[in-house]
Amino acid sequence: MGSNKRLSMDNTIEFLKGRLYLGAFDFTPKDTQEASFFTMDDELFYNNFHLDFGPFHVAHLYRFALRLHEELTKSNNVDRAVVFYSSTSTKKRANAACLLCCYMVLIQSWTPHQVLQPLAQVDPPFMPFRDAGYSVADFEITIQDVVYGCWKAKEHKLLDLHKLDLDQYEYFEKVDNGDLNILSPHFIAFASPRDDDPMGLYALGEDSNLKINKTFRKVIDIFKKTNTRLVVRLNSHLYNKAHFEKNGIRHLDMIFEDGTCPDLSFVLNFIGCVETIISEYDDLDEQKPKIAVHCKAGLGRTGCLIGAYLIYKHDFTANECIGFLRLIRPGMVVGPQQHWLYINQHVFRDWKYTKKLSLEPSDLINGMYPLVDLEEVKAQKKRLLQQKHAEKQLAQNQMITDISDGSYIDENENGQGSPINNAHLTHGVPLRSPGQPRKNTNGVNTVEKYDAKQALKARQQEQKMLGSPQRSPKPRNLSNSNSTKENRHITDDEMRMIYNAKQQQQQRRNLSSNGINNSSHSLSTTSNSNNNQTSTGYPQSVINHRNVSNGSVRKVSGNGFRKA
Repeated sequence: MGSNKRLSMDNTIEFLKGRLYLGAFDFTPKDTQEASFFTMDDELFYNNFHLDFGPFHVAHLYRFALRLHEELTKSNNVDRAVVFYSSTSTKKRANAACLLCCYMVLIQSWTPHQVLQPLAQVDPPFMPFRDAGYSVADFEITIQDVVYGCWKAKEHKLLDLHKLDLDQYEYFEKVDNGDLNILSPHFIAFASPRDDDPMGLYALGEDSNLKINKTFRKVIDIFKKTNTRLVVRLNSHLYNKAHFEKNGIRHLDMIFEDGTCPDLSFVLNFIGCVETIISEYDDLDEQKPKIAVHCKAGLGRTGCLIGAYLIYKHDFTANECIGFLRLIRPGMVVGPQQHWLYINQHVFRDWKYTKKLSLEPSDLINGMYPLVDLEEVKAQKKRLLQQKHAEKQLAQNQMITDISDGSYIDENENGQGSPINNAHLTHGVPLRSPGQPRKNTNGVNTVEKYDAKQALKARQQEQKMLGSPQRSPKPRNLSNSNSTKENRHITDDEMRMIYNAKQQQQQRRNLSSNGINNSSHSLSTTSNSNNNQTSTGYPQSVINHRNVSNGSVRKVSGNGFRKA
């Protein structure tokens, strides 16, 4: 492989020591023992719209990569450096440098700072690129913008030079073949097709594809092959949208004036449409679903909306986005639209965190879902929950009504339904009581019929076997009622008994206070051994009563007393 000796030559920039160099000469250099020279000034041509001159598109880059690999693998170049050069023209120098830098990023996997370091502080500097408009250029992008755009597209898997179909790209970029480019796995940019019935005044027959021109037919065919699910029209009507709809492709009009910038509400709706299509079809087919966008030329207005989505979704800067779009489809984003994209790039990027896909479809975008504020999404969730609750309640009420009317259909396991007849129900159950499921001799589930008389008879037999239940005692009524059992008159004997008990209690208290512990002796002197009467004539049960409290006392059973 090449020598490690650094090549010393004027007007060259080293990319790989002793192996790969970029040069610019105003003459045709001849090969030496140290270096081999090649140029593509006579092979690659930029098809300009007005005063624009680059950058070269991705097919040019692909052809350059093939030629560079050929030069590096030649047997006589194994030990020599390879110099890719252009003329000293400022425009050709810029295009040549941009080609080599993009190659190093996409094929050799260099980082942007590695690629841009050799170009830094080059004198004279490389000329920046301008737009395809007819006005004075007031917005420029540099090689650095294109390089970072390529690198970011590669990181997000939007661009893979190894998978580029060169023949398909060069075929469909021609005006007669549709003037379209596949920008990314989800986007196609193309110029507006035309037909003889743009307002759709005539009905389309089954052979409608045979009535349109060849270019339009080619567009529809490639859309069907690439799994295109939606066409967005940004210009006035130049064809009948039914041609797309008849082929299973949805169509949406988001028209605004040529050369102008869209309102941000257009961008919110557009991003919502793209997210809706991707979420609906992304997992259904092998190919990713595509959204085809066009204005009249497929450059300015088309670049605005697609660029806004790339910034929103993949964090491109405006300059990186424009550089990437022009690498795929030259001339995209024109005039004031460049400034619009630059000014609003932070707004689009912030939407990723402040907006969310709506939960409610919008009629303005044919039932798809726009981007809305997070607060609106919360309100929509609340409304949906309320709606589901109301629908559930309505279904339950309807079922109850159908059952009461006998019109409710009870489906069996075979899916065959029969209305319920509740005329035979004799028990007091408001709804149908199915009883216990049983299987009959045929193995089919049946429902046991409820018999109220049989159930009552079974309960009566059960009570006889268990015996009649005992009635629980009623709680005593402690309130002041007129019951003679609870509020009877106290006799004189009972009053004497109570008085004697009070006296004994008082005596015990006095003895306790004087420190005399002979209460048992004093009590024995006041009583005799009489079985039923004491010396005072009171019952013996009063003397045997202990721990009589200072509160009221009443009779509870026999001759015993207790605190009330």
